[in-house]
Amino acid sequence: FANMASLLKERGVFYLSVPIGIERVEFNANRVFDPRHIIKLASQNSLQPFALTVISGGGRVEQVELNEECLVDLANQHYALGIFSFFKEGIEECQ
Repeated sequence: FANMASLLKERGVFYLSVPIGIERVEFNANRVFDPRHIIKLASQNSLQPFALTVISGGGRVEQVELNEECLVDLANQHYALGIFSFFKEGIEECQ
């Protein structure tokens, strides 16, 4: 994560998609991440989240709030795809 963040210029945008839900290693070494863990790693590397899109079972796509309640709900799901949008610190507003 630190390596990818270091490649990003100040004010740059970084998109990351990973499986999210109850943190674990699935068969064949696929990891499922707690979304709070991803946001914590980003913060430690000067990246600030500005959007999270989730694709759940059945292909339902939704934009979710980046608050603790929503993140806890996502962390307790079995499996979904999280598409995180971050910006490197130094940007005033991201659209």
